[in-house]
Amino acid sequence: MPKYLFYISYLGTRFCGTQFQLNRIGVQNAFNNALALALQVPSQAISTRLASRTDSGVHALRTSLVTRLSSKITRNQTAFELKLRNLPGDENSSTSQSTNTLDNSNVDDIPFDPDHLAAAVNHILKEMDFDVRVLACRTVSDGFCPRRHAILRTYLYRLAVLKSEYDNQIDRPRFFRDPNAILPVVEKNRCWAVDSNFDREKFSAAGKLMQGLHNFESFSCTTPSMEKGPPKSMFRNVKLVECLQGQPLINPRYDPLAGCFDYIDVLIHSKSFVYRQIRKMVGFMVHVAQNKAHCSDVRWLLDHPSPNNWSKYGADLAPSGGLYLMNISYNESDFDNPNPSYEFVEEPERFESEADEEDFVKKGAEKKNVAKNNE
Repeated sequence: MPKYLFYISYLGTRFCGTQFQLNRIGVQNAFNNALALALQVPSQAISTRLASRTDSGVHALRTSLVTRLSSKITRNQTAFELKLRNLPGDENSSTSQSTNTLDNSNVDDIPFDPDHLAAAVNHILKEMDFDVRVLACRTVSDGFCPRRHAILRTYLYRLAVLKSEYDNQIDRPRFFRDPNAILPVVEKNRCWAVDSNFDREKFSAAGKLMQGLHNFESFSCTTPSMEKGPPKSMFRNVKLVECLQGQPLINPRYDPLAGCFDYIDVLIHSKSFVYRQIRKMVGFMVHVAQNKAHCSDVRWLLDHPSPNNWSKYGADLAPSGGLYLMNISYNESDFDNPNPSYEFVEEPERFESEADEEDFVKKGAEKKNVAKNNE
């Protein structure tokens, strides 16, 4: 059964996270429904696996997921479906005439054309008004796993720092100096607006201290499922934290409010992250930049890992709207010859944590081994 890797982007504002939800809409719901409509199959027939999960409100510029699609073409094949597979067929002819071209074909071995599949899904996503787009699609080996074969994840966090000339005019009403009150409307849910009391050097220094291999338990949150299960490692190796000059979404020439802010792009690179690590990292970096904590406090939190320690400082959790999953990188060789190889298993409606998913995959492998031994 052919396996397809989709690269997608999405705006997370209207979604309840990426993962499939029973009573709400996640990015996975939207994609699965669009793919099902493109293939004219029930949505229950579509199963996908995500490369990374994000919270409600978080965006993605380039992430990925995989799905396995049956290659069997039925005799009620439509011209639209023929085009998806890049097979001969006259769109103006009847269904029976189109299917006659397949009589002598080994249709079970014919996969869907990735480009046509991506175009069809994008068309339906647009028609359904879902803020998701397919960037590319390709076939991959059955043993490829988009999450486990990822070698690097890069996140972007956008900050808008109010310029001092707008924050220091004491004679003006407070709402003229509230960064969120004068943030350009197009930036709403796209960045975090903060006061001008901001030391950029301290901000950058705090980020540098978080580079390297550390126990990030102080910068994580636990779920009920994680509390019940055995303790999981909170060690993560942050390759790089970059603080770069950012840009407004609209040129200040056209939106005067955009010129009231200085913009900062924070890029954080690591193979993986613990739950809410980035939002807590950026939140504490801002806390240090606003002179509400010191760089030594960053070291202390890393040396004394506990979810309770971060809250002692009163730092804000960086809003989800400023966070973007920017890219997920893979070794090219793993697409066709993955090492190691992982079995594709259908996911339940929702995992509370990555630990739950790992347990699910492990149990699936155990069941498969038992079945083989019983043969």
